[in-house]
Amino acid sequence: MSPDTVQRVEVMAWSQDPFTRGTYVYIQPGQYAGFRRSLPQKCQRVHFAGAERSSWPTWMEGAVESGEATANAILAAAD
Repeated sequence: MSPDTVQRVEVMAWSQDPFTRGTYVYIQPGQYAGFRRSLPQKCQRVHFAGAERSSWPTWMEGAVESGEATANAILAAAD
């Protein structure tokens, strides 16, 4: 099998998920600035990551950006 061959695919029906019900966050103008300041970056050894901690709130790109930044912070602290 070549490396370009898809080996596994997963599909999520978010509208069927009882926790999300297929929705995402709606933020009103000006609301995000105050909301983001209220989110902790870490609490002792526990670090927080997610779209709402990024420059792309509510989007998958933000979750990835935040996850990478948080992972880098953890790695830097381990040195």
